Amino acid sequence: MSIILKTPDKTNQLLTRKNVLLILGCLTVFILFKKSVESLLSNTVVNYLFNQVESIWYNDIIFFLITFIPIFFIFYRYRNYTPSNHITILILITSIIYLFYRIEGATWEFTPFSLYFKIKYADTLLIISICQLLLYIPRKKITPNIENNSFFDDNSLGKIGNDELGYSSYAELLGEKILSSHFEKSFAIGINGKWGAGKTSFIDLLKRKVQNDNIIEINFNPWNNHSPKAIIKDFFETVQESIRPYHSSLSRLFIQYSNKLVDLNSNTVTQSIQTTVSAISGFDSLNSLYQDINTALVSIDKKIIVYIDDLDRLDKHEIIEVIRLIRNTANFYNTFFIVAYDRNYVVNALKQHNPYKQEEFLEKIFQIEITLPFYKKDILRYKLAEKLKTKLPEIDFTTIDNAVIGTPSSIPVFLNEWLESMRDVTRLANAILLNLNKIKGEVVFNDLLRIELLRLKYPSSYELLSKRETEFLDTESEHGSRKQHYKLKNISKKEVEPLNETEPNIKTYFELHLYRNHSELSIPKNDIPKIVDFVNTIFGGGYSFNYYSKSHLSIIYPSKFNHYFAYKLLDGALSEIEFSKARSLNQKDFNAKITEWIINGLELELKSRFSEIKFF
Repeated sequence: MSIILKTPDKTNQLLTRKNVLLILGCLTVFILFKKSVESLLSNTVVNYLFNQVESIWYNDIIFFLITFIPIFFIFYRYRNYTPSNHITILILITSIIYLFYRIEGATWEFTPFSLYFKIKYADTLLIISICQLLLYIPRKKITPNIENNSFFDDNSLGKIGNDELGYSSYAELLGEKILSSHFEKSFAIGINGKWGAGKTSFIDLLKRKVQNDNIIEINFNPWNNHSPKAIIKDFFETVQESIRPYHSSLSRLFIQYSNKLVDLNSNTVTQSIQTTVSAISGFDSLNSLYQDINTALVSIDKKIIVYIDDLDRLDKHEIIEVIRLIRNTANFYNTFFIVAYDRNYVVNALKQHNPYKQEEFLEKIFQIEITLPFYKKDILRYKLAEKLKTKLPEIDFTTIDNAVIGTPSSIPVFLNEWLESMRDVTRLANAILLNLNKIKGEVVFNDLLRIELLRLKYPSSYELLSKRETEFLDTESEHGSRKQHYKLKNISKKEVEPLNETEPNIKTYFELHLYRNHSELSIPKNDIPKIVDFVNTIFGGGYSFNYYSKSHLSIIYPSKFNHYFAYKLLDGALSEIEFSKARSLNQKDFNAKITEWIINGLELELKSRFSEIKFF
């Protein structure tokens, strides 16, 4: 049982069972050795320090200031400060002992203030203790309402989050199987999915199902460690902390077992020496410790569930160590390992360790491997629209829906292909929230969505367009108009034939550059057609593309192009928001504004903008 005292930023547990036992233990030791402690203090700090303090007016001032400092500290830092439990416990123990002697008044005589003899100089310690405890009083943190201006987090579901991808039923089915299973040794379940596919959220759903008094839940994060040896130590320390309440000696056995595993060297000579020393000295061997642990686990008869998430964050040596724990060194009675990973990543790590049949090796480790269930990609589009509408209330929701969800006649199927997980949705939503901030009303939302998606998935392609536009983009005039727009620059006819011999069907310089430099650009070669088709739909390709339907703020127009990459209105650019406001003024004020824009060098921008007006 623990008393939880809340502080502004986190829950700080002061009176936990461990801390209470520590305080009681120190006080017990003091009571048992009271005479010795008194003698030691009398011959040291009391005689040589405290006895030298006189009751005089300037000492009153000094001790008053010492008392004032912690009081001032509380008022100054109360709301945003989390006190140290260790310091608080030390102050509490010292204060309790002092209070005993203060009330008893027999052993030592404490020096009083010269102005008021009932208050002692040493009472400063009690004031400090009270001030320290006041820091634990729960207080409400006042924060401004910034909900609409904040980023979206990428956290998993946790204990109460909503299942957005429909994993619940499958997690419940797996949980029922685990609850009804019982094994003499460990049983390992692999959860396979790409990064960001929701493996952690699936584990959260599984935990909700696998809950009862017969379950010991252990959450082990191997990626918190920096070496294979540290993984072993941390694993058994984590296990023994969870097991301790159920068996008196299991904690000690786990620590001994982990120490032997860490010290044990693969060198056969070292193993022989250790075996000999163990036999002579009577120390338990690794085998006997393993048997003792298993026997103890049988006696408590609990189902141990060990959750290991993000195995694919580790390097090859650490992955091998975790696998060794699962299948060998921690192969304990009725223990279940639930391990989440990207199978391709783990297989590649195993390949570097042992090039022989990695897939079959992985099958020996996990008695069952599941893949996260299928869900319709449409869900991701709807979640993206939902997120954007909660943070961008000033943008017409129809605009967001048309761009993300689509219309009956036009569905943005590219989002189904490019958005692969809820993590992609969150990252894209955050990117749009940030980069749209300074250019709302100055760009086309649909264009920004597409160009941000390109930056999210293939940042090197995005940089090519933003920094080398003249190399990969060409201008052409619209029919019956002098207005020009961008399109991907085609390769001249003279270059087509020689290029086709080695790189068939290449039509643009952008595509050519991607093929020739895909390794340096970190772009899979097979993805290049998808990238080129996508960029082509932005700058003039596709059967549904119509220049007449494009807004004058579109990325295809050279004067607007850089707005989408600078994330602000550039110097010398005419603000669409300012122009629209000026049009609502009376004629005199509007003329004055036009004169101001011309003086600022925006004459060409103004001519272009007036030519685009169709309704007055």
